[in-house]
Amino acid sequence: GKGFLVKGGLCQHQKIHSGEKPFQCIECGMFFHTKGGLKRHGQVHKVERDYKCLDCGKTFSYSSSLRNHCNIMHLRVTPHKCSECGKCFSRKANLLRHQQIHTGEKPYRCQECGKSFPHKEYLRNHEKFHTGEKPYRCGECGKGFARNSDLRVHEKIHTGRGSYQCPECGKSFSWRSSLRRHKKAHKSQEKCPECGKCFSQKSHLWRHQKVHIGDGAYECPVCFKRFADSVELQRHQKEHRG
Repeated sequence: GKGFLVKGGLCQHQKIHSGEKPFQCIECGMFFHTKGGLKRHGQVHKVERDYKCLDCGKTFSYSSSLRNHCNIMHLRVTPHKCSECGKCFSRKANLLRHQQIHTGEKPYRCQECGKSFPHKEYLRNHEKFHTGEKPYRCGECGKGFARNSDLRVHEKIHTGRGSYQCPECGKSFSWRSSLRRHKKAHKSQEKCPECGKCFSQKSHLWRHQKVHIGDGAYECPVCFKRFADSVELQRHQKEHRG
C-alpha cells in the first residue's frame, strides 16, 4: 500500500517484494535490489582495505583476492623463506615483518587501552573501536561497521544463504561455529521411542516413559489418579484446591 510519486520509484520498490536483485557489485559479486543500494555498498571498496600485499603494497577487500594476486604476481620471485612456516617473500624486510607473528613480537601499542599488535594495520583497525569510526557500510540496509570483516558477516543476513548446513535437520548457518553449537542440541536430546518427545537428560526421559507403561507410584487421595513422581502429583493436587 506504499505510495510513490513516479512510476520508476514503484518499479524499484516492487523488486524488494519479488526478490529481484539485478545490480551486481563487480568487486565482490554481491547483488542488490536498487542502483542506490549498489552505490552505497561500493563505498566499502573505496575506503581503507584490510588485506595488504607485503610485496608490493597493493590492498584488497578480500583475503581470497590477495591470495590470487600473490599467486599471479609474486609466486616466482620469493627468495626469502620463513624457516618457521615455509612462507616465502620477495624482500627480506617483508620476511622479518612476517616473522613477528612467530616470535610474538607486538611493537604497535594502542595508546587508549594498551593492547599491542604485530602490525600497524591491525592497530589501525583496533583503534576504530575507540573512536567509534564505522567506515564500512552495508549497501543493503546502511548499517555501519568498524571492520570490513564484520560487514561481510552482516551481509550474509541479506543474502539469506548459510554456507554450513546441518545434516540432521537441514538448517543453514553462516559460520561453522554456529553450526557446531546447533549440532550439540541434536546430540544432547534423548528421544522417547514411544511418542517422539525429546528431553535434555536421560533421567527426564525415564521419568516421562512411566506415562506410557502406566507406572504411577504416587496416587492422588482425592481422585485416585496416579503419577510418575511427587512433583507431578503436587501440581495435580493444586487443581483440586482450586
